[in-house]
Amino acid sequence: MHTRSTLHTLSSALLALGIAAIACNYPLAGAPTDARSPHPGLVEQPRLYGKRQKHAPINEILAAKALPPVAELPRLTPEDFWDIEIGPPGESPDESARPSLSGSPQTLDTEHFRIHYTLSGSDRVPSTDTDGNGHPDYVEEVARAMEYAWHAQIEVFGWPLPPEDGTLGGDGRTDVYIENLIAEEEVSGYATDGGRGGRVGDNPNTTDIETRSTHAYMALDNDFSEVSGRHSFQLDYMRSTAAHEYMHIIQYGIDGDEPAEWLWESAATWIQDEVLNQVNDANFILGPPFKAPDSCQVTYGGDDRVEDEDNWYGQWLFLRFISERLGHATVRSIWEWAGTLDGYAAIEQALNDAATDLDTVQVDYAIALLTRDFEEGEDYPVVRLEGLVETDETFTPTDGVGQMGADFIEIKAGGPVTIVLEGDLSGRVIGVRGHEIHIFEMPDGRATLEASAFERIYLIVINPSRAARERECRFTDYTVEVTSGGEPQAATGVRARAFFRPPRVETLQDPSR
Repeated sequence: MHTRSTLHTLSSALLALGIAAIACNYPLAGAPTDARSPHPGLVEQPRLYGKRQKHAPINEILAAKALPPVAELPRLTPEDFWDIEIGPPGESPDESARPSLSGSPQTLDTEHFRIHYTLSGSDRVPSTDTDGNGHPDYVEEVARAMEYAWHAQIEVFGWPLPPEDGTLGGDGRTDVYIENLIAEEEVSGYATDGGRGGRVGDNPNTTDIETRSTHAYMALDNDFSEVSGRHSFQLDYMRSTAAHEYMHIIQYGIDGDEPAEWLWESAATWIQDEVLNQVNDANFILGPPFKAPDSCQVTYGGDDRVEDEDNWYGQWLFLRFISERLGHATVRSIWEWAGTLDGYAAIEQALNDAATDLDTVQVDYAIALLTRDFEEGEDYPVVRLEGLVETDETFTPTDGVGQMGADFIEIKAGGPVTIVLEGDLSGRVIGVRGHEIHIFEMPDGRATLEASAFERIYLIVINPSRAARERECRFTDYTVEVTSGGEPQAATGVRARAFFRPPRVETLQDPSR
């Protein structure tokens, strides 16, 4: 069984409440008890499953709907999409392939979803029914959250409609089960294909030719009462989880077997901020990209260092960087390509479609981490500095850089200075002056510049290699040598310093303590 559970903020925000986060393959209440099997290894080759037909560009889709282009879209809020049609109460069918609730199961139907809930037992929802329509207020809020997620992700941003599941759950609508998840399973939600029985093959709702499309169902917590704060905050947390899990439903509809686990979770976390910008709960998991930027991108994290825990979720910022620079549709294109390519091969192809490549994006992303060059970068952490190097000194870190990661080192020098990077890695030197940063490339692993011309100088050490699977993650060692003298070279680029604040050296925490 393939299951996606939402730890996206529980691992950070709920730790403050004394609730420990768990791994994503935890057996889930009501679902089949076998834990999710690991996906097969990432294959960096196209699958020859037939001709692939691309979706129309998102701006064409929006134009057909008389909506503005993505660049002109306002940040969405649920208040923009509040009134929905709700069906009368119904009974939920008893099916062994679906979760079994603790009490008599009831249903609430909307246009695209069937919500399953109960009023008794540990899964019970709050019984308050202000409008007296037979549905508890909380269940109606879940219904609104789901229809809003559908509206934002399908209608506005053009993601492909997932396949229906036949009569499972009662009819073809996407099923949402409300369970006591936080208290019993320490997750706020999950999505699953329920095993191989969900395999569709080719999604009839798209013009693409898929072979690994699956229908899926999802679950949300029954009240989010374990989340501290005002009731409105608990509802926002529920809405964010709903958006996250519905993205998983869409992903299953494209490629239920995509082996790049981090790509599942990073995309689902990324969509939260795209459709619920006022909530910003994805900001709670910015630790991995800023405090462990040298970790392997595909590692889940938390074993060898505290700072990269929940890294799969934290990599949403990488996708946010792509969407801010290249448009929302480029992230969508990554998943569209995932129907025939896996992992980095899908990312590379989507970036090629946008007239760039992964190596270029990785370098620019590392520079953006240093300067916090993001739309909301002012609210983001400052990146961790790996070390300081002065003139006529040599520096070797204790752990190197993982695949698709980067280290940041400050260079303390004056006058002409030559910086040499030794190791199978690449580098960029950044000079900060006034409101600008000057970028120096390092052909043959060296750069020479006039240090006194800049207020601060940083070396970014980048590992461009890619790990196909988590067990392949390795740190690559390097050494930096700084010497005085040399003929200063010209900068290859000048950019605004954005929200730059000087980083400082931070010692990594011991995960055994």
